[in-house]
Amino acid sequence: MKQLDDWTRYAAKFLASGQRPHFAPAREILDIHQQQIDHAKGDKCAQLKTLILGATPELADLALANNCRVLRVDCNPVMFEAAKSRQKIADRSNETIVIGEWLNLHMIGDGEIDLVLGDASLNNIPHALMPQFLNEIARITRPGSLISIKQILFPDEKVASYEFHNAVNAYRTGKISDNEFYRILRFYSFIAEGYDPITHVLDAEKVFAAIQKRHAMNQLTDAEFEFLYSRHNTIQHTIYTQTAQRQLLERLGDCRIVQQGNELFKVCVIRR
Repeated sequence: MKQLDDWTRYAAKFLASGQRPHFAPAREILDIHQQQIDHAKGDKCAQLKTLILGATPELADLALANNCRVLRVDCNPVMFEAAKSRQKIADRSNETIVIGEWLNLHMIGDGEIDLVLGDASLNNIPHALMPQFLNEIARITRPGSLISIKQILFPDEKVASYEFHNAVNAYRTGKISDNEFYRILRFYSFIAEGYDPITHVLDAEKVFAAIQKRHAMNQLTDAEFEFLYSRHNTIQHTIYTQTAQRQLLERLGDCRIVQQGNELFKVCVIRR
């Protein structure tokens, strides 16, 4: 599920438009990460050595604003180019950018990292390679380290309001926003059409094909379809249920999931 070309096209799209990507972390997510940074700092005076899994500038800025020493790692240089316009902190002397793979963080020594931040990072790692990734995170972190990662998660139980017709009705009556409407249809309403429970992959192409089919059946208006399809992509995400994700991450340490409820985006916090 290595998707360098897919992400390059996606990043280039936002680089050309200059728009803030709809998938960038929301303020409420950043606030949760800030709470984890506060917890990790405690009464310590030393800088936290922080690994950012990906180019996400909002996470890098958050860590820099907290006087952390920041290492940002992503295999795609275009992602860093697309992120530059969203960077708010001018002084980046405490930041190092590395073009590299998360599965082999050879540039980091054993137990060097105090804090790991990520935005849907694990959603981009194939299920078969997840043990290798978790082993590498275990190697570079130390006892007492914190890992704070926003993840796309399926609810453990079915959510009636996320079913296609209910979501459409909620959107048309103003009960959910544009972004909520997109998230629900993109990551829940078409699980039957787009999700493989063996590989744990939700295939965007299959999801958008299902959206196109619903439009052809007049179950989506032209405006709704055009809005959803304006976010068309070919990314495949590895997605687990909330319980399965927690169980997977517990091999790193004590795991809790912040932002309970039916939200599809939650923050997994692991204390090593």
